Amino acid sequence: MIRLLVDTASDIPNTNSDNILVVPLSIHICNNDYIDGVTLNHDQFYQMLVSSSDFPKTS
Repeated sequence: MIRLLVDTASDIPNTNSDNILVVPLSIHICNNDYIDGVTLNHDQFYQMLVSSSDFPKTS
């Protein structure tokens, strides 16, 4: 069996497939750490991106 492991930066939607596992990225922005799609949604991320002078970092 072949399985695909991707992170949320791939923009593959979360699926219930046994063959695709989407792992959330850790995002550091505005002196805080967030988990993509768990503690930070896309709208919040883009609002912070516009209002912050810091560039976000991922790991």
